[in-house]
Amino acid sequence: GDVQAVINAAQQAKPEAKLVFLTPLKHGYIEGQPSYPDKNNIDLGLEDYCMAIKEVCDKNSIPVIDLFNESSIEAENIADYTVDNMNLNEAGNEKVAKSISQALQEIFK
Repeated sequence: GDVQAVINAAQQAKPEAKLVFLTPLKHGYIEGQPSYPDKNNIDLGLEDYCMAIKEVCDKNSIPVIDLFNESSIEAENIADYTVDNMNLNEAGNEKVAKSISQALQEIFK
């Protein structure tokens, strides 16, 4: 649904653009939001959304940088990489930037 709509809109606006999607990072408790691995009010967890992003992008031959599974940011170390269980601190920004940079180099080589 919505991921495909974003792809369609981007491709229509800039047909020559090379799209790359990112999965969200795991996060801890944030007021009013379920924390990983808890599910939301429609019984979907963050992992379900990541799988949907990857499935839709795969059908459209769009690369995905899977930060959810490949960033090494987990519940056990989230305090080391975030200021509030979600927003990255300096160490988190460096870690994620390095992951994204390496993945983009691989995608665009």
